[in-house]
Amino acid sequence: MSENGGPTEKEVEDGPAVGIDLGTTYSCVGVWQPQHDRVEIITNDLGNRTTPSWVAFTDGERLVGESAQNKAAFNPSNTIFGICLFSSLNFLFFFWL
Repeated sequence: MSENGGPTEKEVEDGPAVGIDLGTTYSCVGVWQPQHDRVEIITNDLGNRTTPSWVAFTDGERLVGESAQNKAAFNPSNTIFGICLFSSLNFLFFFWL
């Protein structure tokens, strides 16, 4: 660890890094692979590189992505989508169905 608490240059060069894109419509996760000098996008359980930014709750399960989006018409009051983050304003907005 460096004097300012962050990683040292060697730690940055040697280790993987994870990036998460929390988009309002789709989200994805990438891992920096320093040995290959590239980012690998992680696929979801359906094999897709992006996942719809939808979450739904039922009595017995949590649904994420396509599953939540597909069941939104049957469970609108417990479905969340289109999350917008305004970090400079310190607000979190949810758009509900």
